[in-house]
Amino acid sequence: MKERILKSNYYKNYKSQLTILLVALLFVIVIPILFAITLFASDQLGTSDIGKLILFLLLVPLACFSPGLIYFGYKLLFVKINVNKFKLYTGTIQDINTPVYFRSNYRDVSIQIENTYLHHSKVFKGELYDEIHKGMEVEVAVYQDIVIII
Repeated sequence: MKERILKSNYYKNYKSQLTILLVALLFVIVIPILFAITLFASDQLGTSDIGKLILFLLLVPLACFSPGLIYFGYKLLFVKINVNKFKLYTGTIQDINTPVYFRSNYRDVSIQIENTYLHHSKVFKGELYDEIHKGMEVEVAVYQDIVIII
């Protein structure tokens, strides 16, 4: 079950989002910092006013990227650390909601587990995205408020 959770579209989606943010951060911050260090000597970078201005302007994008890095990193680590605590259930899809006005890579679904619990989850682009329909039985892994369709 551990391998199935780590290969699920839920986990892959957050991993790809984190990778995209890290690559964007690399191009926005790391490469300009290396360029600035080569322009100015490293001992002048921290002492001159121009060096302080460049460092400040390069740290501003870091503040913009940090909420996304923290969010996607938390989601990945939470699933990876607690992968053995997930319990496997069979559920029936009750409702499917696809965003109408905005393009997205997921569909919101409501899943009824054992005729008692109604959980909400997302089906990300991948294996089940086009095949999903009402009344379909799916295997879900549940831990706390996270429901992963396997």
